[in-house]
Formats: sequence, structure tokens, C-alpha cells
Amino acid sequence: EGPEGPLARRIRRRFGAALIDAFQHTDQPQFPIFSNAFAGCPLFLIGDPKQSIYRFRGADIHAYLRAATAARRKYTLFQNFRSTAGYVLAVEQLFTRASDPFLVSEQDIPFPRVSAALAPPPPGAVATDGRGAMEWWWVDGSLGKKKTVSKDDAIRLVVRDVTNEIVRLQAGGVAYGSIAVLTRTNDEARLVKASLDRAR
Repeated sequence: EGPEGPLARRIRRRFGAALIDAFQHTDQPQFPIFSNAFAGCPLFLIGDPKQSIYRFRGADIHAYLRAATAARRKYTLFQNFRSTAGYVLAVEQLFTRASDPFLVSEQDIPFPRVSAALAPPPPGAVATDGRGAMEWWWVDGSLGKKKTVSKDDAIRLVVRDVTNEIVRLQAGGVAYGSIAVLTRTNDEARLVKASLDRAR
């Protein structure tokens, strides 16, 4: 019933302010609910549109962008508290190659340059192996005489190389419990597990 309805007034009597984290994962109906419930009260929306990756769950980047446009004040965190300086620099070099890497329906999402707030030492031999904080695997047609590689073959090649890299890291002192492999699907996760099992 809007900001003056009995439910909204009751919410405001109980809670004088609201802080909503990961707001980039919201959908279209949610922002009007929050803005009605907390009309006239402090409403903090914490989010990063570049992390809006849950469209399959209903998340809508346009809901975030609309809310950001309506905000009276905006603040940006220019220090990254999660990553090493080398990794922050690698991500920056990747995404600043294009002037508008996150163009959404003609609306540009900025990519501000940030610095690493902390300097945690890399684990084990990673600190001294001389390799970069981010590496690309290039999959080419080196499977016999074929000039192209099917998606399935490419995935198998990458899984093999990831397994070899994990074995190398462990030999250099990185505990298996410190390593994570992110996959897009359960089938890909099963391929990774089978490959790691074969490598013992």
C-alpha cells in the first residue's frame, strides 16, 4: 500500500534504517519494496554491478542501475581488501583494455581503478615461482591435424592443464585445501573431480 501503508509504517517503527548487501542480485519488484518500507529512513544499498551474475535466479542488472540512479549519494571503495596487489593489477589490465567493458543496454558501468589495501604473502612456492597473478590458457588446434577444437575437447584440455597446475602448486608447498576450481556446470565439476582423482 505504498510508503504510508500500515506494513511500511510498522517496519519503520521497528527498524530505523536498512543496509542491503549484494544489491546487484536483486530483481525488479524488490527495490520498490525496500524504498517503500524505508521511505524517509536511511537505506544503504551495497553492491557492484560487475558482479551481477545471477540472472538465472532472477537478478536484474537494470534493477540495480535504476536504484543507483535514484540514490542521493554514492560512494565507491577504491581499496580492495580481498586480493593481492598483483592480482588487482592483472584484473585492471584485463578490463581496461576496452573503454567500456561493461556496456549494458547503452548504459556504461564504470570500472574504477583500485589498489590492494593489504599485502598478504602468496602461499608456498607461489611467492617465488616468478609466474603472474593471472594466467590465460590458450587452446589451439594441436590435437593432431585438426585446425579447430570442439568445445568438449577444449574443456578436456583445460581440465587436464588445471589438474597439472594443481599438482605443480602442491609440489611447491600450496596445500590442496587452499585451492579452489570454479566451474560453470555440475558436469564440468565432475570432469575436474575425475581428473584430480586420476592424479591422486
